[in-house]
Amino acid sequence: MNPRPDISSAFIAPVDLQAYPMYSTVVAYPTDLSTIKQRLENRFYRRLSSLMWEVRYIEHNTRTFNEPGSPIVKTAKFISDVLLHFIKDQTCYDIIPLYNSMKKKILSDSEEEEEKDADVPGISTRKTKEYQPKRKLRNRTQSYDLQSWKKQCEELLNLIFQCEDSEPFRQPVDLLEYSDYRAIIDTPMDFGTVIETLEAGNYVSPIELCKDVRLIFSNSKSYTPSKRSK
Repeated sequence: MNPRPDISSAFIAPVDLQAYPMYSTVVAYPTDLSTIKQRLENRFYRRLSSLMWEVRYIEHNTRTFNEPGSPIVKTAKFISDVLLHFIKDQTCYDIIPLYNSMKKKILSDSEEEEEKDADVPGISTRKTKEYQPKRKLRNRTQSYDLQSWKKQCEELLNLIFQCEDSEPFRQPVDLLEYSDYRAIIDTPMDFGTVIETLEAGNYVSPIELCKDVRLIFSNSKSYTPSKRSK
């Protein structure tokens, strides 16, 4: 699952929350290449679409946490595109030629764009000396645009609903089927309730929404403590 270590180093392991404490408040579904690899080895994905959905989230999370068009966002998109092409092409057994081919195409497209810009008066293709951010996730300040974060959260929740693994968490737990649930869980939560709360405008910030989402999973772990449980 690792196309090239030199460009994928920022996505190999989970994001360091000590270095980027705001990450967990901005990104609701963290993932990385090592997590995907481990899940593949454990046969976690029941469908190819589930694997592809999680691969797409590498780019989605990077774009959510970082500035649009930044180098790390472009790198995340390239890595995701390479992996998705590799996953979809069942005749492809070696990812390196695919990587080289897609990399060459990107460089070719970039050169063509530079040539077009060179023909336009007043536009220079010469690179000026400027600050280039390292390929690491950068921490954002704790300021939220009301409409922006609500729309992003809504898009994220819709994506989660499309994932087959979210099926047990879309609606409140059936208390007739699990009669002891309320004896173990004090505050039930599900994605349907989260969406309703978001649409009703009852979340002041994305942090509050993230708390409810985490509650869904903590409730699941509390009620079904077995680590072997799907």
